[in-house]
Amino acid sequence: MLEWANFIFVLIFLVEALVKMSGQGFKMYFLHMQNNFDFFLVVVSLCGMLKTKLNITAMRMIRGIRILRLFKSMHEVTKLLSGLLESVSKFFNILCLYWLVIFVFALIGMRFYGDIPNGKLGYLNNNSGF
Repeated sequence: MLEWANFIFVLIFLVEALVKMSGQGFKMYFLHMQNNFDFFLVVVSLCGMLKTKLNITAMRMIRGIRILRLFKSMHEVTKLLSGLLESVSKFFNILCLYWLVIFVFALIGMRFYGDIPNGKLGYLNNNSGF
């Protein structure tokens, strides 16, 4: 059942690539990166179906990238993902600032409480603290 579904989807993607090539022309088709990605997926899927001597499991993993084709038609999702990627760098800056504040407070704590005697005659022992 899965082999038939895979065959049908590969056939649909192949027909789509051929129709785009005939409509846009061969040279214009390969100028767009999305078309290059689609063509690469079609070729990898065809190689996987023909059971070539190449690494089939790697090709099957690459064919899983076909789900990314859905994002090219959803412009809102691509805007959302690009905004998320831009915020990751800002989040890293905030994380570094947070680490710096924690480090400064750790140094202040060691300065104030580092000289408390430890042991039997001191204030701290194995049962005190955290």
